Amino acid sequence: MAGKRAWVWILLGALSAGAAVALGAIGVHVAAEGSQEQAWMQTAQRYQMPHALGLVIIGAIALQRPGRLADLAGLALVLGSLCFSGGLYLQAFSIVNLGAVVPVGGTLLILGWLALAGHAIRALSAQGPGVS
Repeated sequence: MAGKRAWVWILLGALSAGAAVALGAIGVHVAAEGSQEQAWMQTAQRYQMPHALGLVIIGAIALQRPGRLADLAGLALVLGSLCFSGGLYLQAFSIVNLGAVVPVGGTLLILGWLALAGHAIRALSAQGPGVS
């Protein structure tokens, strides 16, 4: 089951990366040059892509060393990207203003990276002293 979850993080990361490229391309053609909408689109894409790649990395790590912190990291990056980047995309397309949700997304993204760091610390601790 742990291996299956790892592949879910890889799948979601790959889909998110593809969506970042597609939404960025759409934003170039839809948003007026120099507009607030264009700035929101660029910020959303700038944050979405590295976190999508982070999900792929989390999945690859979890294939080798599954754990609850790896799953927490993946879940936090998914939810954080949806709230942060998704909220900005929705604002840019004037669908709905989720300005209050965007900071929650940023907090979740931070939590995801901290959970991954915790997973790495546990892995290092499990190896014992003097092991390289």
